[in-house]
Amino acid sequence: DDLANASLTAPFDGTVLSVAGEAGKTANTGVFISLIDLSHPKVNFSIDESDMDKAAVGNAVNVVFDALPDDIFTGTVIEVTPSLISTGGYQVLTGVIQIELSDAQSADKLIEGLNASVEIVAAEAKNAVLVPLDALRDLGDGTYSVFVVDALGGLKMRVVTVGIRDDYYAQVLTGLEGGETVSTGLVETK
Repeated sequence: DDLANASLTAPFDGTVLSVAGEAGKTANTGVFISLIDLSHPKVNFSIDESDMDKAAVGNAVNVVFDALPDDIFTGTVIEVTPSLISTGGYQVLTGVIQIELSDAQSADKLIEGLNASVEIVAAEAKNAVLVPLDALRDLGDGTYSVFVVDALGGLKMRVVTVGIRDDYYAQVLTGLEGGETVSTGLVETK
């Protein structure tokens, strides 16, 4: 009975990383057996506080490990810590990414402690009409316009509704059709 009650059962399938003890020795109260689930790798990340609005649970992520630069691993943000920490003189937000291995990818290459570059996809638009940010004119109150170039090279101001944007482009939801030319207002001289 004592032997049957002395069994340890892991809470998940995994690989034993370490055992902090030997047969016949008294076990400490700390971690005794460390397990890792290689089939569901996780990545801890930290981002600057200025980008914390982009880190939300459920956001898609692309991960490239420094040691495996030719493999892009995809995943999902599964945890975001609700407080900032200070590291290297910066305030950062931390979280955890669950990597989703494709059929061609193996967790065998992923060892603990690898450094990686993480790209969090905060928003995505497919088949979108994009304009350079330089082409947008802020009319105030969240209203924008662009100058559309007509067939004769003339410019006509048109109010547009803007969707998501990054550092270079803005999505236009209404007011502009794909294929139309807009002016950025930049003048080239010779």
